[in-house]
Amino acid sequence: MEKKELRAAMRRKADTLAEDYVLQASEKIAQTIITHPCFVQAQNVFIYLSMPKEPGTDKILHSAFAQGKKVFVPRCYPKGVMKAVRVTPDSVYQPGKYDIPEPVNDTETISADELDLIIVPCLSVSKDGRRLGHGMGYYDRFFGISGVIKMCICFEEMICEDIPMEDTDIYVDYIVTEKEITHKKTL
Repeated sequence: MEKKELRAAMRRKADTLAEDYVLQASEKIAQTIITHPCFVQAQNVFIYLSMPKEPGTDKILHSAFAQGKKVFVPRCYPKGVMKAVRVTPDSVYQPGKYDIPEPVNDTETISADELDLIIVPCLSVSKDGRRLGHGMGYYDRFFGISGVIKMCICFEEMICEDIPMEDTDIYVDYIVTEKEITHKKTL
């Protein structure tokens, strides 16, 4: 199956996820992340702001603030550029590109290689780290050749082992679902 078809199929599948499942699985995923050594030790953390039918990131965000971490979220710009913008508990957000919440103030940014951990969204991911994003390439371009740890969170129901990869696609290091955490380097 080509990526375009797979994206459409995964979007349809996401639309069928029950609200209770999304909430309970999101809670388990968040708990796994906030207790994981990669998160606990990180000082500069990049966390996406979740949309409906994605694993919720609110608890992760609040935990990062409570632990005194510097927190960065994505902001998309023209020509496929995404920047990591620093936020605080008082930050104000507005709908940005694709109606994804983005911070209004973008004066403090950081490059990917200055981050300690990136929490990555996906439509689907394989257990060996092949990520199916939304198809715009923002994250793959942002990752570049950075050695920063990339932790992809995904509902177990959305895991797919048959994700095609292109030369520009970047593997993620960890896959976190409500059932388990997998480190691709140990497979």
